[in-house]
Amino acid sequence: IEEVIKGEEEGVDAFVIACYGDPGLHAAREVTDKPVVGIAEASVYLASILAARFSVVTVLPRIKTMLEELVDSYGMHKRVVNIRTTPMGVLDFERDPEAGMELLRLEGRKAVEEDHAEAILLGCAGMAEFADSLEKELGVPVIDGVVAAVKFAESIVDLGKKTSKLKTYKYPEKKEYIGKLASFGYSSIKK
Repeated sequence: IEEVIKGEEEGVDAFVIACYGDPGLHAAREVTDKPVVGIAEASVYLASILAARFSVVTVLPRIKTMLEELVDSYGMHKRVVNIRTTPMGVLDFERDPEAGMELLRLEGRKAVEEDHAEAILLGCAGMAEFADSLEKELGVPVIDGVVAAVKFAESIVDLGKKTSKLKTYKYPEKKEYIGKLASFGYSSIKK
């Protein structure tokens, strides 16, 4: 939220939440009228145009339930046929990209063969570099959420659209915060 407020002050045109859990997405939309796009959100919506059924390949098993709930919140639970995890964390992909690629290749093949997925969504911003190679190997669209989110954000800006402030994403009401919470005040937010 602080980065979005800072971006507002700097004249940023749009914001991308570059974590596949789309953390803070709705809260960020409350503090700006600029487009705010999450990479999971963008990837599932893009995949729904390109394929009838798709699987997510992501990091550690502990986030599977969170992603299932996220996919459900986007209305895509019938289209996402599986969320496949790897034993690697985000930083592990950076430290050992060859091992990361091998795990993505393995899970991607399983997604196509076992899940009958017609597209693969890479469930981590740190997997961006693998998309093109995997797509060539697997023969189905492989979607990097970061690129998808940036393209959505660019399109929204080019169309001249803003985040609706009618109800759900209204600016937060001004409230004075004191003591340890003083840094959470939103006095600089437009109304």
